[in-house]
Amino acid sequence: MIFQVRGTTVITNQQIQVPVEAESQSEALSIVFHQYGKLRFDLDIYVESFMEPEDYPDAAPLNRLVPSLSDDEVIGISQAICDNLATREDYEAFCHYFKPLIKRQIYDLWRDMTEITASDMESDLITAIATEFMPRFDPTRGPLRLFIRLNIQSRLIKLWNREKYIGEDKTRTRADALKEYARMHSYPEERLDPDEKRAYVIGLAHRLSRTNEKMKIKDKREFFRIVLELRMHQEYLDSEEQKDALLHCYGMGLTEAQHAERTGRSQPTVHINKARAERNIMEYIVNNFMEE
Repeated sequence: MIFQVRGTTVITNQQIQVPVEAESQSEALSIVFHQYGKLRFDLDIYVESFMEPEDYPDAAPLNRLVPSLSDDEVIGISQAICDNLATREDYEAFCHYFKPLIKRQIYDLWRDMTEITASDMESDLITAIATEFMPRFDPTRGPLRLFIRLNIQSRLIKLWNREKYIGEDKTRTRADALKEYARMHSYPEERLDPDEKRAYVIGLAHRLSRTNEKMKIKDKREFFRIVLELRMHQEYLDSEEQKDALLHCYGMGLTEAQHAERTGRSQPTVHINKARAERNIMEYIVNNFMEE
């Protein structure tokens, strides 16, 4: 039986009107929810044979929906992403499979955060699913989607607490600490010479290591711009892929997706290389230089 489902998604406010082949109305709605996420309560659903063409001139043509991925297919694509062997079609199918689940959790758990946007968090979680969560999945311990959902919830709650508070007792908010941090430490002006900038980068890396604070995105861009300007990435990194990711994403201002498009790599691979480059530079500085 063919159903036409029309409505608005809860999270993205997307207007949809799609044909669905299903055995029942509940199955049709389940397919739509899986493809697009939860719809608002004022949705419409009609059996195709009962629809009058003149009443619904914009109804989508009848195309059988692409079946959902099986667990084995999801696991296979995840492994291909980790090995940098996934095709663009594989990666898009992987994203399409998990995005409704991710969007729902972000809507529930990340709505009041501003430093990391929902879209950035969505990309980070896709990467985490492929490279962290999926390799730990054990099919004997429960369904795949439940395992991924619980891991997403755990990650978001952990990151929310890390963004919101400092310390285990949660008595001091990170927002207050960042205001104090901004008052105490400002980024070097252009008039500073290279030695002063280098000392500044080393000092800031040590302070961040001690306090376990995270830089704002705009401050991180400025910090690694100075690192690139001083060519410290050439000194401290051995991996050409990490150097390349740092140069393009911070030096040239490309997004991870744009860098992936230019280099033919997948976005998760670019994200991993950039994150490793950031971490390796910080660790190298802390382990090899005294704070001045």
